[in-house]
Amino acid sequence: VVGGAEESLFAYPGSTDLVLQKRKGFVKQALENGMELVPVYLFGETELYYSVQHPLLLKLQRKIQKVLSFSTPIIFGKYLTLIPDFHPLYVVVGEPVKVPSMSDDRSFQDQVNAYHECYVAALKKLFEDNVDKYGTPREK
Repeated sequence: VVGGAEESLFAYPGSTDLVLQKRKGFVKQALENGMELVPVYLFGETELYYSVQHPLLLKLQRKIQKVLSFSTPIIFGKYLTLIPDFHPLYVVVGEPVKVPSMSDDRSFQDQVNAYHECYVAALKKLFEDNVDKYGTPREK
């Protein structure tokens, strides 16, 4: 999961917050192995559980996340249990971003940054192209 533990703390019904700007390791891996980057978005995922959102709690959760490298979101679903609420899920897959194997014409970090920008742009386009069809009213 690209957004990892940090992104899970921002997940609540209607949210579409992604943590991507400082997540470039997956692009580095793609460059090192000559693999394509495929943008994928799951509509409805944040509608399954409710997350307790309180500024003091979020501050504590972030501190725990930094120490333990995983987050501790406080969530509940249907009837205040861990059973998820019923909500349809839609997975949309975009066109792959072609990534060559490492080349010597630019520094490696420049290539990581450039392909990261391409991936983020492709993911945003994928979201915008599909939000009216698959997004919840809060996501639109």
